[in-house]
Amino acid sequence: MPVLRPARFHPRGEAVTDGPHPTRVFGGIPGEEAEVRVLGRGGHVDYGEWVGAAEPSADRISPSCPHYRPCGGCPWMHLGPDAARRWRRALVVDALLDAGLPAEVGAQVEAVVPCPDGDLGYRHLAKLVARGADGGVRLGAFGRNSHDVVDVEGCAVLAPALRAWTELRLPLPDGLLRHVVVRRSRSHGTVLATLVARRDTPELRRVAATLPADGVFLHLNDRPGDAIFAAAGPTERICGVELLEEHVDGVVFGVGPTDFFQTNPSTAARLWADLPRPDGRALLDLYCGVGAVALQLGRSASDVLGIEASPAAVARARQNAARNGIAARFEAGAVGAELPASFAGGLVIVNPPRSGLGPGVAEQVVALRPSELVYVSCDPRTLARDLVRLVAGGLRVRRVTPYDMFPQTVHVETVAVLG
Repeated sequence: MPVLRPARFHPRGEAVTDGPHPTRVFGGIPGEEAEVRVLGRGGHVDYGEWVGAAEPSADRISPSCPHYRPCGGCPWMHLGPDAARRWRRALVVDALLDAGLPAEVGAQVEAVVPCPDGDLGYRHLAKLVARGADGGVRLGAFGRNSHDVVDVEGCAVLAPALRAWTELRLPLPDGLLRHVVVRRSRSHGTVLATLVARRDTPELRRVAATLPADGVFLHLNDRPGDAIFAAAGPTERICGVELLEEHVDGVVFGVGPTDFFQTNPSTAARLWADLPRPDGRALLDLYCGVGAVALQLGRSASDVLGIEASPAAVARARQNAARNGIAARFEAGAVGAELPASFAGGLVIVNPPRSGLGPGVAEQVVALRPSELVYVSCDPRTLARDLVRLVAGGLRVRRVTPYDMFPQTVHVETVAVLG
């Protein structure tokens, strides 16, 4: 086995060696010389996994989950919590500098804010894959770099109430059930489960009634591919409650089985609490989803408008506004459409998908001359790309704060405040 010394972390989580033909090392740490088992060779990059080191890095700890290697869903579980947060901050800084932003912007990146619920048991959403086993069906996860379904029984990053789902054996024929998506309310402990199946059958409904959930839904998806939900696939409530509730700083959010809400509600609540308040200014929330940020901040705004492409999310945002008695408006439509001039000089929030701001959005935001712009990002690289456009338009980066939304992984949620 070769002995390698990786130089940096890849945005996907492996440690990577330098040179014309690098090796990505699962479980590696930059600067640590270690034996590496080569698993595959490509035309431009090789792939391997860490085996051992004569002098282990001070950042290394023993992974706390027996499924660490085959699952791969927590690729940084071999890093101590403080070290992982230090490396996540470095990824944000590197993304900003690589995009060409000035060095002083990179220096403004603050230390990563830890997850209030700790580095284990923080996930309140589980997306599990069905596989035939023991005359029925078990629920697991796709393995590292494969579509093999591996066991994740007792998954350490799931909230304890969701770990039970990794232990279930369902009396169903193999091939009927594709996925099970389970969401738990951090506020109340209510659990919603969605069975994603290729077809509807009486036996599926019988099993649904026995599951440890307060509400069970059925979503039909018989299309090939990796997408869990079919765009046009129906979602039907089989039994139990229709919504779970999350309470955050006095605001009550109703969340349905296919709504987007943060997987880690504790870090999300901390992030929202840290955002600037409108304090009498108008608030424009772009990519607003089910209205989480708009409703958190809108109580002190002179006017609130949220724009979101998903009509279903907008409908839920309107329900949440009515539930809380908050005078916020929500519109369904492409964020790239013309932004209302009435929000010029106000507070603008953007929380785009991983791909970042759509075409022309940065320029439209700059044209509003907001008193403050808050960019909430789940990908440092697209954040950096968009910050270049916003800074070129005359805005100045005031602070950049990363948050531990997904401990044990390479992912980092980052908030940039500009003015």
